[in-house]
Amino acid sequence: MMNREYEDKDFNYFAYVEDGLVKNVITCDSREKLQAIFAQSPQAMGSGRWIQASKKTRMPSKNLLYDEAANIFYGQQPFPSWELDKEKWEWFAPKPMPEGMNWQWDEEKKIWIDVDCPNCGWASEDV
Repeated sequence: MMNREYEDKDFNYFAYVEDGLVKNVITCDSREKLQAIFAQSPQAMGSGRWIQASKKTRMPSKNLLYDEAANIFYGQQPFPSWELDKEKWEWFAPKPMPEGMNWQWDEEKKIWIDVDCPNCGWASEDV
């Protein structure tokens, strides 16, 4: 979802952000129309603000985070041990995921577990 290109030329995407969290996303063909909508419904405006999406900000989605200084939407931290790469705006585990697609992060052990054998009760410490 985060890598999807902002290509829709007919609409603008606006994300309602409150305390760095995207609460809502709407499409509207201009910022002026958006302002007109809220002039008629002031209760729709809370303590947050509307951010217009662009290629730079990435496509917004409900429950994403927004970094105001970098002007970018990004995903929530999947696990406490994962760190945010602020060049790519992606979260990374303390250990790289092994090759293949059948791995699940074990936050307690800080390792990747092969989900082909979820009930084996073991995981390689090398992984």
